[in-house]
Amino acid sequence: MLHETEKLRILSDILESPEFKESKRYRDLLQYLVKETLSGSVPKEITIGTDFFHKDSGFDPKEDPTVRVYLNNLRKKLEHYYLTSERQHGYRLEIPKGRYLVEFIKTTKKSRLLASKRVLLSVLVVLSLAILLILGFILLGPSLGTRQPSLKPNPIWAE
Repeated sequence: MLHETEKLRILSDILESPEFKESKRYRDLLQYLVKETLSGSVPKEITIGTDFFHKDSGFDPKEDPTVRVYLNNLRKKLEHYYLTSERQHGYRLEIPKGRYLVEFIKTTKKSRLLASKRVLLSVLVVLSLAILLILGFILLGPSLGTRQPSLKPNPIWAE
C-alpha cells in the first residue's frame, strides 16, 4: 500500500512539470481532487462544480459541462506528463473516466518500458518526416525554380 507522503511526493513532481507549472487552474484542480481523495471522500461532479468552480446552488451538470471538460483536459495533461516525463515512479496517478476519484496505480517495468518506447517511436517518426522533407527540398528545389512560363502566343489574342 502506498503511504500518503509518497502520494503527495508524486503529486508534487507532477505539479512541478511543464504541463502543470504554468497552468494554475489545472494545478489547483488536481490538488483539490487529490486532497478530496486522501480525505476519504469521493468527489461528485456537482460538488466539484460548487466547491471548486464556485457555481451557484442551481448548478446542473447536465446543462453545464464545465467539470467534465476540465477533467477531460486534466486527464490529457496527465497522460502527456507520463509520456514525456523522465521521472519514473512506481505508481501512476490516474483519474478514471466517469469518476473523479484519484487513483494511484502501481506501474510495472513493462508499462514503463512501453511508455518510453512510445516516446522513442514518436521522436523517430518526427525525425523521419523532417529528413524526408529536407531531402525533398534538396532534390526538387532546383527544378521548382527553373520552370519557364510558356511563351507561345495565345490564339485568343492573335489578330
